Amino acid sequence: MIYIAIDGDDINQKFEKCLLENDETNIFRTSMSITNAIDKVMDYLQHENLKILFSAGDCILCKCDAVDLIDLSNYLDKIGNTNTISVGIGDTLEKTYIAFKYSRSIGKNSIVKYTFNNKLEVFELNTFSPHSAYFAEGLNLCLTE
Repeated sequence: MIYIAIDGDDINQKFEKCLLENDETNIFRTSMSITNAIDKVMDYLQHENLKILFSAGDCILCKCDAVDLIDLSNYLDKIGNTNTISVGIGDTLEKTYIAFKYSRSIGKNSIVKYTFNNKLEVFELNTFSPHSAYFAEGLNLCLTE
């Protein structure tokens, strides 16, 4: 089983900026944009048979047996609009959190996978090779043609 943590980057700062600028219109617009994006991601994850464990605000935690990182990356990049996301993947909740925090610390907009050999593998969103597929299955990185 693997866990995937997904969270929008800098959403709180966008909200705080609107508050400081007294910009009620932009607060509503930002909220709707984020809500729509999260709903699309949730639909995609459920369609791909991932079980949603937690969803609140711009955060999602789910679990599955395997996930195609290219498909996930492409989908998240496609619906990201002007927002970027950070993703952590691990075989325990703790490792998933560590991978997620590392994704945030390296500049965001990336997928970080905590591997069985206790290494962090970094994938920039939507920069995978188009002729091969990366597949996380029990966190073994498999190259499939």
